[in-house]
Formats: sequence, C-alpha cells, structure tokens
Amino acid sequence: ELVNVSGDRVMGWGVDAEFAVNRSTLVPITIPVGQLRIAEATRTAQLNGTLNNASNSVLATSGSRFDFGALTDTSGPISNTSLVTNLRNAGGSPIGVVGSTITLDGARTNATGQGSGTVLPDSTLTITATTTVNDLLSFINQGLRITTGGGANPDGFTPGATLNAGTGVISIVGNTGRANNLQFDSSNFVVTPPGGGAGTQPLTGITNIAQANGESTRTTRPVFDSLGNNVSVEVTVTLVSRGGPNGGSTWRYEVTSPDDTDGDPRVASGLINFDENGRYLGEPGVSISINRQAVGAAEPLTFTLDFSRVNAAANPTAGAAGASNSSINFAQVDGSPLGTLTSFAVGADGTISGSFDNGRTRTIGQVALATFSNPEGLVDAGQNLYGVGANSGNPQIVIPGDAGAGGIVGGSLELSNVDLSNEFINLILSSTGYSAASRVISTSDQLLQQLLVIGR
Repeated sequence: ELVNVSGDRVMGWGVDAEFAVNRSTLVPITIPVGQLRIAEATRTAQLNGTLNNASNSVLATSGSRFDFGALTDTSGPISNTSLVTNLRNAGGSPIGVVGSTITLDGARTNATGQGSGTVLPDSTLTITATTTVNDLLSFINQGLRITTGGGANPDGFTPGATLNAGTGVISIVGNTGRANNLQFDSSNFVVTPPGGGAGTQPLTGITNIAQANGESTRTTRPVFDSLGNNVSVEVTVTLVSRGGPNGGSTWRYEVTSPDDTDGDPRVASGLINFDENGRYLGEPGVSISINRQAVGAAEPLTFTLDFSRVNAAANPTAGAAGASNSSINFAQVDGSPLGTLTSFAVGADGTISGSFDNGRTRTIGQVALATFSNPEGLVDAGQNLYGVGANSGNPQIVIPGDAGAGGIVGGSLELSNVDLSNEFINLILSSTGYSAASRVISTSDQLLQQLLVIGR
C-alpha cells in the first residue's frame, strides 16, 4: 500500500477488470507486487510462408485408405446400431465388454519420405452398455483427426470411417494431402479390461490400401487462453485446384487442437483462394473457436487465423514433381502467458504502470490530487500535512496536471532535488581550488621570507 512517512494511506483511483481507471470512488492505493497476475488470450494468429503452386506440384486427389478385418454381431446382422459389446473379430474374440476402454495410441500422420511425421495424441473410448458401432466410427474419426462432411475426395472416396454391413468391414478414408497421410495398424488400437490390466488388440486384419497424395504442409504453435494456458493449434493446408476464374489456386485448410476440451480435436476446415500472382484473396483471416470448458478460462477461446501474409507462388523454386515444397509457419501470435507483477512506476499524471514478468504493462491505479480555491486557508496539521480550513474552500479532486494542479515526480523524494553528480564535481573543483590557493599563499610566504633575509 502507498503511504506517506507517517503511515497515512495515499488515496487515488483503482482500475476495473480491464485495467481502465475507475474515477467514481477514491480508494487507498494498493500495488500488489508479487501477487497480481494477468494473462491475455490470443486474438490474432498470423501465418506466413509460401505454398507451392508450380506446375509440377501435385493436386490432392486421394486420402489414406484402410480396411479392418471383418466383424460380426452375435445378436444378428451387423449394422451401425450394433452394440460394441456384441462385436466379434474374425477369430471370434470380443472387441470389449462394458467398462473396457479402447485407446488409439501412437498413430501418426507421415508424408512418405518426409521424416517421422506427427504422432497423434492418444484418444480413448469407454465401452458402455449402449456404445454402438456409430460411436466406434466417430471415435476413429476423432482419433485420426479426419475432417468429415466436406464431400468426397476427387478419387470418389468420402473421408471418414464407415461400416460395410454386408461384409462387416470397417473402412477408413483419410483427407487428401501428403501431410495428412495416416500410419497405424492393429497394435495402435489397445483394449484395456475394466479396472485395468494387460491390453489386447482385437481390431485385427488392418491393411493399408492407399496413401494420401497432394501438395500440402503443416505447422504447429501454441496460442493462449484467458488464463494464459498454452493451447496447441495445428494448421494443415492442401492444394485442391489451380487455374480457376482468377487464374490462381484453391487450398483447403484444416485446424486441429488436442487441447480442445470437448474431446474432438477437429476445430475448423474450409477453403482459401489465391490469385494468379499468389496473393491471398478474401478477408484477412478466418475465425477459429476452441472449446475451453472445465479449465476455468473464458469459453470458448476465439481468435482470427490470418492468412494474408501467405503466398501461393505461381513459379517458386521447386524440386522434382511430386515433392512437397510448401512451407508455412506462425509469424506472430498475440496474447501472453500468465505473468506476475514485478515492478511499477508513477507517471506525471499520477498513472501507476505495473510491469509483469511476461513482458506486459498495465495501468494498476492513479494518484489523485486536491486543489483549493484558497490554499492559504488550509490548516497546518503538522508533519507536512494540511486539513481543510474555514477559508480554504472545499477540496476539488483532480487528475495531477489538470485544473491547475501540480504534477507527480515518480521515484523522487520531496525537496530532494539535488543532482549528486554535479555536487560531487563542485566538491572536487572546490577542493582543487582550495589546494591551489593554499599553494599560492605558501609560495608568497616563501618569497617574503627570502626578501627579508636579503635585506639583513
């Protein structure tokens, strides 16, 4: 708390939740150094980079394709409404019982020949008495981050997991784009019995039929929610077509976040367009909304994903046909993690600015001053304090520097207006001058003594 030398509290104005000064009520000024914490949610995330629209870049036509081994339903013909507890694999083993959990662990997206790719976050489905094949298909789509609902791929296969009721085979079709190429097998689907124990892999016979193709790239970066928590965001863009009405290209973007709290990491998808010169068309960005329920942060986290600095070059320096040369990254993300108030300063108008260890600065209060129509009428209360007198008039509470009021000199003490550097210089000059003067007197004395000796 700000106090004077006598311990009396300094009055002023506080701030509201948005750190705007609230001048409706005078309050004792409190500066909670080491206690006040702030964070700032992301409002804009800007991408930059170059998307390869050269003639040798491959248009996306197909996604990854997988078939599972045939399943049967012990209660009758298998369908999307069949209960998972009734399912059996080709060997007759059950998929799971009530209380079992199916975990998709270690699956990855990996463009062929381009490193180890990205390991997908684990996802889990708990089997209940009402869990159906439809629930299992939704779990697979979410776990493999397959964007559905956008229609069929150019090769005619529709992204998503589907059941062939005639054969009992579950087929999976991924999204197009080399960056979306899926890699997994039976070992990635682990079923754990109720209460824990050794897991099994009952989803057998998984075969990879086709790989995803098409020019694409991916980038990942954390953004911040209102509590300053890191929220991972992954953006993938894939070349869909070129040579449209504007002579440019069209790309599909897909946004996922493993930190989305509704259990589905798929956040957004859509199309973006570029003209014949590779310049982005349309609004600067798209709105992204990430669920943040049950974490205490403002819900949802909404920010703009800005593509305006991305260029889809018509003739970039490209490698061999089929090679991916596109690259994007997050150029700038606003917002900030949680920060603690570490220091403060007072401006000439009394504004108290607090500095936080996350690099942010916020107004945390303002010192108020009082003016009187007749300052000479104030009553001296001692210790440099004055009270309202009969002839002083009522106090007018004003902002420092306004209405004839004085300003605030932060970091200074009253009457302590001495420049120590100049005073030290003056001290040295005086000392040197004194030494010089004393030598003059000493020399004069010696000359007089010699003169007297000569006279004798």
